[in-house]
Amino acid sequence: MAALVPSLLYIGNDTIGSIYDSPEAAGSYAIIKSINGTNTSNATTTFSLHILVGGAEAANSNKILNEAELTVGNTLAYDTSIVVPADSSLYITQPGNAVTVTISGVEYVA
Repeated sequence: MAALVPSLLYIGNDTIGSIYDSPEAAGSYAIIKSINGTNTSNATTTFSLHILVGGAEAANSNKILNEAELTVGNTLAYDTSIVVPADSSLYITQPGNAVTVTISGVEYVA
């Protein structure tokens, strides 16, 4: 029997690209519960996060966070409930690797 499994969906500081792929099986999904970003650099910086469904490309229409600005040493804590459909991905953009992002939630694999 399938169940919702608490998961660390991503932790890292990638500058651009796919950072998480949801389960591929039909009827599967993930739910993002929290997004945290910490600026570890010595300057203000930004990052954006997208959900790419069905092979979509990153665009303004699929952003979860749009250039979230973080001053030196500060953390953005964003609690939410965003469903990521089967065979989708999370995609990050940031100008450098100054923001360490942690995304947690649950996965359901049908």
